[in-house]
Order: sequence, then structure tokens, then C-alpha cells
Amino acid sequence: NMDSEKLTKARELIDPNDKTILFMKYQDEMSIEDIQEVLDLGKSAVKMRLSRAKSRLVKVYESI
Repeated sequence: NMDSEKLTKARELIDPNDKTILFMKYQDEMSIEDIQEVLDLGKSAVKMRLSRAKSRLVKVYESI
């Protein structure tokens, strides 16, 4: 369970590229395929970037 204030602060601190792909997936509810088209990436690249962005967000969140 995440604290919303900490999560907001963590989102402010992560790389803008990480923030963008996370927002596309979880806020805008875009599919992997839609993200592929927008970012002109392969499916595995999108999945890897999402995974890494989530990991970095959690790491920043836990350091707050």
C-alpha cells in the first residue's frame, strides 16, 4: 500500500521519459500496442521500458 503524497513526490523526481511511459500505461490506460505506435518502439522495448520505469519509481518512492 503506497502513501499518495510519497507517490506524488516520487513521480516528480523520476526521469521525464519514465513518467511519460508510466502515465501512458496507467493514467491514460493505453495498451502496449498503442504505446508502441506513439513511441515508435517494438513490443518488447515498450515492456522493458515500463518494467524499468516502475522499478525506478519504486526505488525513488522507497528512498523518500
